[in-house]
Amino acid sequence: PNVSRILNSIIEICDKLVINFREDPRDIDLCRLWIDVHLPEFRKQLEKYCELSVKGLGNADAQEALVKFESILPKMKKSCEEMLKKCLDNDITDLNVDSSVYHKILDAGQV
Repeated sequence: PNVSRILNSIIEICDKLVINFREDPRDIDLCRLWIDVHLPEFRKQLEKYCELSVKGLGNADAQEALVKFESILPKMKKSCEEMLKKCLDNDITDLNVDSSVYHKILDAGQV
C-alpha cells in the first residue's frame, strides 16, 4: 500500500509538471537533465520492478531487489517535487522581472 501511495504521488506531481511544461515550454530546458535522464531511468526500473514483483515472489534475492527499489521511491518523489518547485521558482522570477520592466515603462511614461 505504501508503494502504491508513493507512486500515485509521483504520478500526480508528474502530471502537474506536464501541465506546467505545456503552459511554459521554457521550463523544459530548465528540467532537461531530469526529463532526459532521470525520468526515463526511473521508468525503466519501475517496469523491471513490476515484472519482478510478479515473477519472483518466492525468491529471496528478488525480494531484496524489490525492497531496494522501494527504498528509492521517496527519493524519486522528492526529486519530482524539486523539479516542480524549480518550475514555480522560475515562474516567480519571470513575473518579478516582467513586473519590474513594466514598472519602468510606466514610470517613464511610455505607455
